[in-house]
Amino acid sequence: MNFLVGPSELHPKINIFWSEFLEKGYGSISHRSEAFHQLHQETIQLLQEILQIPKDFGIFFSGSASEIWERILLNGVNQYSYHLINGSFSNRFYDYAQWLDKKPSQYQVPFGAIFDLDQILVPNESEMLCVTQNETSTGVWLPSEWIKKLKEKKPDALLALDIVSSAPVFVPDFNVVDTAFFSVQKVFGLPAGLGVWIASPKMLEKAKSIKSFKSIGAHHQLDIHWKNFEKNETYSTPNILGIFLLNRVLQDFIKNDWNFESNRIKKRAQDCYEIFENGKNLYPLVKEKQFRSPTIIVLESPTEQTIQDIKKKLNEENIKISNGYGPKAAFQIRIANFPSISDDAWQYLTNILKTFI
Repeated sequence: MNFLVGPSELHPKINIFWSEFLEKGYGSISHRSEAFHQLHQETIQLLQEILQIPKDFGIFFSGSASEIWERILLNGVNQYSYHLINGSFSNRFYDYAQWLDKKPSQYQVPFGAIFDLDQILVPNESEMLCVTQNETSTGVWLPSEWIKKLKEKKPDALLALDIVSSAPVFVPDFNVVDTAFFSVQKVFGLPAGLGVWIASPKMLEKAKSIKSFKSIGAHHQLDIHWKNFEKNETYSTPNILGIFLLNRVLQDFIKNDWNFESNRIKKRAQDCYEIFENGKNLYPLVKEKQFRSPTIIVLESPTEQTIQDIKKKLNEENIKISNGYGPKAAFQIRIANFPSISDDAWQYLTNILKTFI
C-alpha cells in the first residue's frame, strides 16, 4: 500500500485509461491535429469545472510544477517578489527568485508554524505575493479566507499560489488568485511528468509589459502560451499521455461526484487528526486545526525511536509512507490522504499507527 505524498498511489482505473490511450492511437497524434484540439478543449473544460476557473483565464501544460515556479517569476516579476516561507517548498520558490536574479523579500516562520497576518508587512515595491497554500513538507494548509486577507494587504500585487499537493481538494478563489499551479502525481493519482499552470488576464498583461523591455525567457513566454491556448494547442510538443490521463481522471472525479469525494478525503483527515490529537508518542505537527492539511498529514513524535519503530512495522506490512522533511525530519512521518487510496487501506494504516500513540 502506497501512502507516499508523491508520486502517489495511482488512480485505480489507470490501466483502463492507459489501454484506451494506446487503443485510440493518441501516442502518435500531432499536437496540431484535430484529435489533440478536441482532447485539449475537453481537458480545459473539465479543469474549469472542477477548479472553478474563470473562462477568461489561461490554462497551460508543462513538464512539472518546478518548471512553473520559473515561468511565473520570469513572466510576472520584473524585480520584486514577496514570499511567505514555512517549509521546504515555499523556501524553494524563494530560491528560484534568487537564482533568477530577482530581488525577493520574505517573511519566514519555523517549519510547520502558522503565519501571523498582523506580522506580515508587504514591501510597497512588491509585484507578486508568492504563497504555498499547502506546504507539502509540513502539512500546513492556508484557508481561502486567510489568503484573501493576505491579498488585501497588497491588492495591486499579483498573487501566485502553489496548490501542488492540494488541488482539486482545495479550490482557489480566482477573484483573489492571479496565477496557480499544480502537478498531477499527487491528488490526481497520475504518473509524474505533467504540470498545470493557470494564469489570469492581469498576469498576461504583466508578462507583456515586462517583455517590452527585458527577456521573460526564451521558451515558454506567457503571451505565446496564450496564443496557442486560444487555438486549443500547445506551443511545444506536450506530454499527450499525461494530458489524456488527466482528462480521464477528471471525468471520473466528476462522474463520481467530486464534492462527495472531496468531503470523503476531508472526513478521513478529520478523523485521523482526532485520533492523534492527544497522543503522547505521536501527534499532529500542526496544532491549529484550521491550518491542518486534509491531503498531507504530518505526525510528529518526541523521539526518533518511535518514528523508526513505526517505519519498521510499516515496512514489515509492505506499507509505504513518506519521511519527514526539513530540520526535524527524523521526528516526523508524512502521509498522503488522496482519493486513489481506498477507505479500507486508510483504515488499515490508521489502525497500525494507533498502536504507537
